[in-house]
Amino acid sequence: MDQVPKWGTNVLNGSLIWGDPSWLWPAAGIVLLLAAGLLLSYRGVRRPIAWKVSLSGLKLLAAILIALCLLNPLWSQTRPRSGENVVALLADNSASLTIRSSSGPRRDQLTEQLQDPNLPWQVRLAQEFNVQHFLTGERTSPCEDFSQLDFTAPSSMLVSGLQSVEERFASQPLAAILLFTDGNATDADVLAGLNLQVPVFPVLPDADDNDVVDLTISNVSVSQTPFEDAPITVQASIGSTGLANAAFVARIQPHKQAGTTPDNAESRSQEQRLVLDAQGRCQVRFELNPKDVGTLFYDLSVRLEDQPGQTGDNREVTLENNARLLVMERRAAPYRVLYIAGRPNWEHKFLTRSVADDHQLDLVSLIRIAKKEAKFDFRGRAGERGNSLFRGFKDGVDEEAGTYDQPVLIRLNTRDEAELRDGFPQTRKDLFAYDALILDDIEGAFFTHDQQVLIDRFVSERGGGLLMLGGLDTFRNGDWDKTSVRDALPVYLDRQAEKPATSVRLRLTRDGWLQPWVRLRSTEAAENQRLSAARDLRTLTTIAHIKPAARTLAEVVDESGTAFPALVIQQYGKGQSGAVLPGDLWRWGLHPTEAKATEDLGKAWRQTLRWLVSETPQRISVESVPLEDERHARLIRVRLKGPEYEPLDNAAVRLTLQTPAGEAVPYDAEPSLAEAGLFEVIVIARETGPYRVDVTATAGDSEPEILTASTGWANAPLFDEFASTSINRDLMEAVARKSGGRVLSISDLPPFVESLQHREMPMMETETYPLWHSPWLLLLALACLVAEWGLRRTRGLA
Repeated sequence: MDQVPKWGTNVLNGSLIWGDPSWLWPAAGIVLLLAAGLLLSYRGVRRPIAWKVSLSGLKLLAAILIALCLLNPLWSQTRPRSGENVVALLADNSASLTIRSSSGPRRDQLTEQLQDPNLPWQVRLAQEFNVQHFLTGERTSPCEDFSQLDFTAPSSMLVSGLQSVEERFASQPLAAILLFTDGNATDADVLAGLNLQVPVFPVLPDADDNDVVDLTISNVSVSQTPFEDAPITVQASIGSTGLANAAFVARIQPHKQAGTTPDNAESRSQEQRLVLDAQGRCQVRFELNPKDVGTLFYDLSVRLEDQPGQTGDNREVTLENNARLLVMERRAAPYRVLYIAGRPNWEHKFLTRSVADDHQLDLVSLIRIAKKEAKFDFRGRAGERGNSLFRGFKDGVDEEAGTYDQPVLIRLNTRDEAELRDGFPQTRKDLFAYDALILDDIEGAFFTHDQQVLIDRFVSERGGGLLMLGGLDTFRNGDWDKTSVRDALPVYLDRQAEKPATSVRLRLTRDGWLQPWVRLRSTEAAENQRLSAARDLRTLTTIAHIKPAARTLAEVVDESGTAFPALVIQQYGKGQSGAVLPGDLWRWGLHPTEAKATEDLGKAWRQTLRWLVSETPQRISVESVPLEDERHARLIRVRLKGPEYEPLDNAAVRLTLQTPAGEAVPYDAEPSLAEAGLFEVIVIARETGPYRVDVTATAGDSEPEILTASTGWANAPLFDEFASTSINRDLMEAVARKSGGRVLSISDLPPFVESLQHREMPMMETETYPLWHSPWLLLLALACLVAEWGLRRTRGLA
């Protein structure tokens, strides 16, 4: 339970104190003697008993009042010490108070109350308290008066402002904080940690929210998938006030800023017409396939449809929450995928063809064309004992590497003549340079034990992707169950299941339908139609079980209805692995009359490879983190890894901050003491709009290596400020409840200020008055005696 301060609560006006209690018994004796005398004097009077009691009671009361004076009665009263208790007036200077209501902008009510010091409640408050004035918005600052109120602050840091005021008066008697606001705080997320020892009294405008009309973008999520037709998906939740069943238009387009969007931004925009539901809500979904790479910015906006006589913009109380600036990251450098095959096959042909025009995928192939070279060689040179096909694979003459008992390999699409010259990589540096590895129709014995261990660590430690394709020499057929790579595969290889008796057809599982990269069509009906039209498959590697953490995304079914796993994936360490168990997917692309099937096969391979590299970490990564204590600052974190993906500290990291105005601001990042390979720097971003950070890291001394990366963010404080257009009474009730105060309205101010005199404050004083000096005590006693004499006169007893 939150602990509230002891002051601010109502207290009694005073208490009665007996100054001379030793006179109690003498005074009581005098009263008793007088009572006995009255009883004897009225005993012989022949009058009704009620009259005798009234007459004696009045005379006895007068005697009691006079006898009490012997006890010296004192009236003790506590009250706030005048002028010593501090009351802080904290005014919200944020732009959200410019929202209009039926009675006008909300700011007008606060301005009338705060800028006129001659109002009765302000005069009364200044007479009894030390009144201090503060403005809060992006930050909280003291002021002489509220003449500086302009309601232009782009954010409402109300919770932080309250904490700042309390800390400012930590050693002074702060009695209360009056917070003049509409209740919309941009730092409401830190309310749980609010622990004030001073009561807060939020003062809210007397505004009617029933006539507010507003359309707003509530939440936006941007996700990237390997789905080729729409690799970027934007989903937005649209909310509204007073707009049930209203029609609106949603639009997304590249942000118009030099250096971040192409010239044809208008032609690449998308627009949808939608209708809000009965609760005034709606979901919007856009699918984008931008051709640009790097850090991209897009504008998402919504507007009401125009109506006769007025435009949609004129109906809303504000347009600041109708647009969002979105940030998207698309890798500029292509992902490098290493393909290893035990023999030339059709699968490699269609794989190569599918990524030929994909700028994000680079397929490097190492294919064995013969397990051993024949000993005769008609093209050998005079005196040459080695295999001429190995000529050029190594510098100098090496008889062991060039003998005829080694496999013959060819390299395709290598970066330079040195890449893969020695065959499959034998070091972490060489293998970890790739993002993914595909093993097709190759047996485990092709790799040495060290290479097998290297493949396992490529997935688990480097975070690369591993995909094994079905064939004659893969999985259990290739004795992979006897290698360390078996741990990285998503299926068990200890025993083989029974093979299907007939050809099989592919279908998706429940998990497969949920993965966009597994589907090739946007609807379930179209995808089922595609699969039903696809040719049957005849080659399948069957497995008995999949691993517990693995998921089957596709399966094949024979004519008897028996299902066999076809596509299985799993997370393994930092990376992910997959198993494609059919060995003849190439059949879908061998028929020239079925052009659509050939296109689908290429699209399927592209999406599979994009999934394979989708979570692969890179040697350089950069992120921007907002700082809680400084909203205009961002912490830029750059993580560097060496060629073997170990943390890299020996580097010079330089950043260039591109501001919305087009200015380039340089920064130098410093190594962090908290984490190896981490470099940090704080940048300042005060302007509204898109920011992009380009990072260049120079690693190494003898042979410098340059690594580059970029990131970005959108600075739009006004969107958060206008996220809610209604007065947030619930939030203010929570603030008041946690601090021991209560929510007030404008009309509650005069009586509330008067009530402060009867509340306990940090600085109190006690006043004591002797009651027997008061004329009212004597007058009351005389009144009793006069009343008794008057009653006796009326009855003829005087």
